[in-house]
Amino acid sequence: TYNGVYRSVDSGQTWLPAASGLTYSPIFSLAVDPQNSAIAYAGAERQIFKSIDAGNTWNTSSEGLAQGTVWALAIDHISPNIVYAGTDSGVFKSTDYGENWQKASSGMPDNLRVQALAIDPVVSSILYAATELGVYRSNNSAESWQPANTGIGDMLVHSLVIDPNNPRTLYAAVGMQGVWQSKNSGENWAPVTGDINELVLALAIHPVHSRIIYIGTGRGVYYTETGGRRWEPKNEGLISTNVLSLVAVPGRPGHLYALTGLDVFKTTDDGNTWLSVTQGFTRPNVLALAVDPASPDTL
Repeated sequence: TYNGVYRSVDSGQTWLPAASGLTYSPIFSLAVDPQNSAIAYAGAERQIFKSIDAGNTWNTSSEGLAQGTVWALAIDHISPNIVYAGTDSGVFKSTDYGENWQKASSGMPDNLRVQALAIDPVVSSILYAATELGVYRSNNSAESWQPANTGIGDMLVHSLVIDPNNPRTLYAAVGMQGVWQSKNSGENWAPVTGDINELVLALAIHPVHSRIIYIGTGRGVYYTETGGRRWEPKNEGLISTNVLSLVAVPGRPGHLYALTGLDVFKTTDDGNTWLSVTQGFTRPNVLALAVDPASPDTL
């Protein structure tokens, strides 16, 4: 949030501050270690913070990091000592649980802003970066990058998700150009938003039925169960419909969170109904949310 980190242990029903040691805010990105949920990372402006006690205390963990905002954090699910950061100055990589960082942007233009990162769920050395100049792909754990932009070109990509059941299929949120799909690991892209003419900033994909996709727009959430051929709005209960981020809950199909900047909403029925879950926030302004993969009630 704009006021540090908050934690919930009851699926968002109540929140408590978890910001001891955070010297910078707002927090733009969060990630939880998939093998040890006591370890978490928070990305701010010019800093990354690390907690080893489930967010009770935080310490700076930014050695080697360049100046600029940390927009995205991603942890290797096989080797969680490897952590990636998407920043205003490209991609940075740590191989020691965030203690030290090195620039890992070979093949990208200098000072390329990286908005989002996605790691292949099967082969963790393959990862994708959503940037202000399209999509980039690495096949070697960010040692080098190549553009993966045919169709999209150098448009600003806000968000990127990988089909958990077929990792060659990707979806990208390309602002006013809608949602684009690649069926060949980013080699080629084609639009799949149909007649939706909205600014698309957020994406989420169903963990089991991956033809079900959710998008966050300036007019709320839209849903498809046909891989993008047909879309329908899913906004009942959304008081604020400017959806900036969507987070699907691992292991709980149909459960998602929607961040609108001023509020957090939750659905447990594929978006048919939404409920505000902000009890305990002093300043909602939520910019990032991470779900504990080992305990999905913990956020």
